Amino acid sequence: MIFKAYKVKNDHRQPSLINKKSQWTVSEWDELNLFIIAYNEDWTSPNKPQLWSTNGRENKIGECMDGKSLTDLYIAKYITDSNHHEWHGYPVSPRQYDIPPEKVLSLWLERGLIDKTDKSRIRGGKF
Repeated sequence: MIFKAYKVKNDHRQPSLINKKSQWTVSEWDELNLFIIAYNEDWTSPNKPQLWSTNGRENKIGECMDGKSLTDLYIAKYITDSNHHEWHGYPVSPRQYDIPPEKVLSLWLERGLIDKTDKSRIRGGKF
């Protein structure tokens, strides 16, 4: 995987856009640090330029609007531009396309970032 740059995107840091995009609640430094950990630990999707990260169930990293209620987010997804050189990320709720791969969930479990119940919930889109 090639890494040349990381870009903090303002659209995931503007509370006025919370109805359209998830919002980071951690600092830009923490956003970047989560990316670095994911990159170094190889928390990747197979055959896709995606990285996944978390600080665990106890450490909220973002929020989004889920219908009419605010939902706390604990998982970050990182993707690249079309050239696969510049990365950016955003907090996600594990639903449909935002469920980390089994390999990543197993590594998080081994590292103690999640437990077996969390792993099952993430797989089922309910973390």
